[in-house]
Amino acid sequence: MDDINARYQAFDTAEHLALSADTAWEAVKDRGNVALKEGDFLRASRLYRDAGQLALGPLKGGMIHAFIQSLESWPEGSAQQRLAATRDVLWDNLINTLPMPPMDREMEAGGEVLTAAHPNKGAGIAFANRAQALLAVGKPSKALKSARRATAAHPAYTKAHYREMKALEALGRQEEAAEIREEIENFGKLREMGMQEALALVAVGWIDWHR
Repeated sequence: MDDINARYQAFDTAEHLALSADTAWEAVKDRGNVALKEGDFLRASRLYRDAGQLALGPLKGGMIHAFIQSLESWPEGSAQQRLAATRDVLWDNLINTLPMPPMDREMEAGGEVLTAAHPNKGAGIAFANRAQALLAVGKPSKALKSARRATAAHPAYTKAHYREMKALEALGRQEEAAEIREEIENFGKLREMGMQEALALVAVGWIDWHR
C-alpha cells in the first residue's frame, strides 16, 4: 500500500500523456538546441516556436486552420476550394487521422462552461526554451509571452516558471518576479512532502480547480 501511495503522489500527468503523444516536435526542438549553442538565438527562437506548435497538435497549433484557409484561397470552383467547402470530408477522412493530443474536457455548471485542459510536456519545454532564446537576444516582452505559453501548456514545469521570472526581472517587474520565485520554492517543497501534483499546483496557484 505504501508503494502505491508513493507512486500516486509522484505521478506526473504530463510525463504520462507524453508516452502516447506524437514526438515530431522533438526533432525541431533539437535543431533549436543546436542553434542556441551556436549563438543564433533568433533562429533558435523560431525553431522552438515551431516545435511548440507541433507539440500542441494540428488543432491547437493552428495547422488545421492554416490548411483550410490555404484551400479557401484558391479560385472559386477549383478542386481545392470545393474540398474546403466539404468540412465533413476533411474531418472524417483527413483531419481525424492526424495525431492529436487529448482534447480539453468541458462541462457546463451554473451557466458557465468549465474547461479541464490536459498538460502538454512538449509545448511546455519548447515554449520555455523559446523564452530562453528570446531573453538571450534581449527581447524580454516576447520572452514573457512565450514563458507564459509554456506555463499554461505545462503548469508543473518549473523551468517555464523560472523563465517567466527571469523575463519579469529583465522588464524591471521585480515584485512579480519575487512572487514567482516564492511559488517555485513552495511547489518544490510541497512535492518533496509528498503532496500529489494537481493539489500542489492548486496550492501555489498555477492551476485552478476547474482545470
